[in-house]
Amino acid sequence: MNVPNPVPSHVLRVVAAWARWSLWLMLGAWLIFGTLWGALHWIIVPRIGDFRPQLEVQASRVLGVPVTIGAIAATSQGLIPSFELDDVKLLDAQGATEQLKTRAIQRVHQGSRLRNRSPP
Repeated sequence: MNVPNPVPSHVLRVVAAWARWSLWLMLGAWLIFGTLWGALHWIIVPRIGDFRPQLEVQASRVLGVPVTIGAIAATSQGLIPSFELDDVKLLDAQGATEQLKTRAIQRVHQGSRLRNRSPP
């Protein structure tokens, strides 16, 4: 009569260890993602108005002209927040103001940012 071998083979132990390690790695990645998502929605989005001066400096640097933002607001609907800019003005070299649309709304989508990147 054949008695089954109660000791798992070496291959089975290696595969089980690899599967366990992969599951822990995936759990850790999801925890990091959840923490970052939570920080975005509960810390940054409600306080987006506090970042207006830094956003003006970055926009001015990117566009090459002084930029002023009258107000900025953010709403968190679903996974991706929406940002609303009001009273955005561009100043030219003579100091004349070019006002953009009264209201600009932007949903941040990282995939579209990566696709539309121009090569260096």
